[in-house]
Amino acid sequence: MEDGVKLSERDWKGQGTEGERARARAKGEGICACAPVCWFFAQQQQPAPIAATKPSPAQPSQAKPSPPPYVRPKPASQIEDWKCDDGPMIEEELKKQQALLNVLHQQITIRRESGHETKHLEDQLWGVQTAITALKRRFKASSEPVPPIKAADGGTRPCREMFEEKQLMATKSQLREELMEERRNIARCLWKLEMADEDWKSLNRPRSQQNKSAIEREIDEWKEKCELEEAAREALVDELVRLRTECSVLRALIEIQLHSKNICARF
Repeated sequence: MEDGVKLSERDWKGQGTEGERARARAKGEGICACAPVCWFFAQQQQPAPIAATKPSPAQPSQAKPSPPPYVRPKPASQIEDWKCDDGPMIEEELKKQQALLNVLHQQITIRRESGHETKHLEDQLWGVQTAITALKRRFKASSEPVPPIKAADGGTRPCREMFEEKQLMATKSQLREELMEERRNIARCLWKLEMADEDWKSLNRPRSQQNKSAIEREIDEWKEKCELEEAAREALVDELVRLRTECSVLRALIEIQLHSKNICARF
């Protein structure tokens, strides 16, 4: 063992302070005597390890509830067999049927003005109108329950108002067609009057005062005749409307009788 380099086992264990033994050991190993102090300060200067943080669980997104899907209006053939006594549901279906009725009216008007056939749309319109009548009656019954009249086969007997409404709808369609024809006739007459006025102005011939007076008297006579014809026409139209309404009621009564006979024939 070299002197001053390493201590004996006895010196290491029994002699010197702990600091002296550390310095002696450092000299023997070729390490700086202040290595423990440097190591201590180096540990103090090192940044503390960052603790691993668990990712926070993702917050469930509060999505807005999607609106309920749109439900089409029920076909008219399903309304009679629709077993529903809920007033709000019946009212909602009634609004859908009324909106569909307005759309059908618009389509029929457009097709008539363009000269197309409207038979299938009129049949669909009658079915929707019948469904609306049934829904109104059912909605009223849901608010004020009244036992319905049952037919022999267990179904609800169609009332007189339904058949009258059917006939009135047919009369209304016929009147609309006649109205469109009258409007076309009026347009043709106005065009002819316009052409006649142009021809009259193109002549541009001087006339005497006597001729002008005769023409004015003739114009006044025609105006008076026209007013009389208009008054007679209005009276005829009122009478025609009254007679057609009576015919619609009679057709409804006949249809009710036929419907009752068909039910009796089943049994």
